[in-house]
This record gives sequence, C-alpha cells and structure tokens, in this order.
Amino acid sequence: MNQMVLKLVGARSLFPDDLRKIMAGSNLFPESVFGYRDGKPIPEGLGDVLFCKIGEPGLVFQGEAGMQIISQGGVFSSLSKLIREQSLAVSFNVESLSFGAGYSPYPIIYRANNVVITKDLDKQAKFKQMSIEDRVSFVSQMIKRDLLSYAERYGVFIGDDLEVMVDPASVEQKLRYQKHKPTSSGSHTTATILNHIDFSVNSKLMGYWAIGRLRSIGKGRVSRVEG
Repeated sequence: MNQMVLKLVGARSLFPDDLRKIMAGSNLFPESVFGYRDGKPIPEGLGDVLFCKIGEPGLVFQGEAGMQIISQGGVFSSLSKLIREQSLAVSFNVESLSFGAGYSPYPIIYRANNVVITKDLDKQAKFKQMSIEDRVSFVSQMIKRDLLSYAERYGVFIGDDLEVMVDPASVEQKLRYQKHKPTSSGSHTTATILNHIDFSVNSKLMGYWAIGRLRSIGKGRVSRVEG
C-alpha cells in the first residue's frame, strides 16, 4: 500500500495542529480529513488523513478513502485558497511512500518524537508516580498496541510475535505538558508528552508510522535510527 504525502513547502513555522484548525474552519474539506466518519470520531491515528510535519507541515493520505480524497484534486485548490488568505508563500510537493512492514530476525532501532503518553489527568498522575521499570512496561505496551492496530487497520502483516524494547533513558526525561483544544466543541485537555522515545522492534517499518495519542496532528512520528 502507498501513502501520499502533501507538503506545504515554505511554511516551516506552521505546525500540524495549526494547519488542521485553519482547514477545519473553512468548510471546504470532507469530515474524514479531520478524523470523523458519519459524524463519529475515527479511532486515534487511524483516519484517512493525518496531519504531519516531515520538515515541512503537510498531510498524509492513506487507505482507499485517503487516496480518493487526494486524487479528486479539490484538496489543492481549496488549500491554495486558504494559504493565500493566511498570507503564506508556499508551494506544494507530493511524494509517495511505500507503506508496510516486514519481519526482522534482529531488533531495529527507532525513535518516536513528541510522543503523547496520555490526555487523561488520572493516568498522567499515575505515570508521574511510576518507577522507571513500570514506565518502560507501560510505554512498551502502548507502542505494541499502536503498531498492531495501525497494521491491522491497513491490512499490513507486521509479524506474529512483535517484540518491543524501550530504552529506559527515554522514560526518565522530564515530562512536558501541552494544552490541547479539539476543533469540535469540547473542553481543553492536557497532553503529557515525552520529547522522544527510543525503542527497538523486530520489524522493518516502511512509510509513515506514529505512536501515542494525537497522532492525527503529527505527534509520535516514528523514524528509523540509522547507524
């Protein structure tokens, strides 16, 4: 399966959640772009479109529905109109990513950036009080769950026995907190964030993968650590 990445070249100061808010306020795009289908929220990070920042801000279109959205062409004209209204001088760049996974007989090291551990205040308090060992276990389970659900959603075989190992130093970092306001009506939530998580898994991940909460607005992007 391929993913299509639409980048807004020249808009580095624009963050994914900013782009999402600009687009959501325009009524020019289908609800699936914002993580909804038939008025109901799509499970976290499993929507047809993800907002991202891969150097430049942009959107990742995935699955059959995502491919239909970008192939219709209306995305470009609508985005161009909005960007002009924001007085931003940008150009569009589209690239195709081969999305998939393959079993690896040895662990491959990855880094996920700006990982949102939770948006729940009770879970936030519990995570703060956890020992390093318990944090490693908590984060390992989260990574495994998110990778498996993402693979299942798009019919990707990621391996029968997925083994995740988290670098303990990753969970010893000072936690960051960021208020988040959904574009739909609702109250603010506070995201608990680790700047990065280094982990290994016995699978070769290809394309755009992400873990944690708020993946739909660019949090938790996974990249392979070279070397």
